Amino acid sequence: MKFINTPSIIFLMDVQYSAQDKKRGIQIPTSLTPELAELIGILVGDGNIYLRKNKKYEIRICGHLSEDKEHHQTIIASLFNKVFNVKNLVETTHPYKCARYTGISSKAITTFLVYNVGLPSGRKLDAKQIIPLAILTADDFYNPDHLLPRGNEKVAKVLAQKIIHD
Repeated sequence: MKFINTPSIIFLMDVQYSAQDKKRGIQIPTSLTPELAELIGILVGDGNIYLRKNKKYEIRICGHLSEDKEHHQTIIASLFNKVFNVKNLVETTHPYKCARYTGISSKAITTFLVYNVGLPSGRKLDAKQIIPLAILTADDFYNPDHLLPRGNEKVAKVLAQKIIHD
C-alpha cells in the first residue's frame, strides 16, 4: 500500500495536553494518514467520544465480547499506538451484554478528535453529522459512492481506502 499523494488535510488547531497526556507521551498527528483515517472510521462505526463538562475526556470503542477480541487487542491497539503513541488502552468487558469496550481517557486525543477532526461528542444518535466535515469536503478523499450505512463493519476501511492505492 502507498499514498496516492501527500495527505491534503492538515490539522492546525492547538491541542491541550493534560499532565497525564504529557506523562504518557501522547502525540497528536498534524495530517491525515491511512491509520488515522481507519481509526476515524472505527470511531464512526463503533465508537463514542465524550467531552464532558466535568473535564472528563473519554474515547470508547465497542465490540462483541468474543468475536472482536483479537480486533480490539491487535488492530485497534496498534492504530492508537501508531497515531497517538498510546502504549496501553483500557479494556473492559460486560459478559451479560456480550460486549467489550476498548478506550482511553485523554484530553489531547479527545479534543483533537472533536475540535480538529470534527467527530461528534456524546451520543451519535443526537449528532447531526457523523462523518467529519474535513473528510466530506476533501475532494481526493471523499466519494459518495463508497459510503456505507453506519455500523457496517467495513466503514473503517472505506475512509482509509480513499487515500490508499492498492
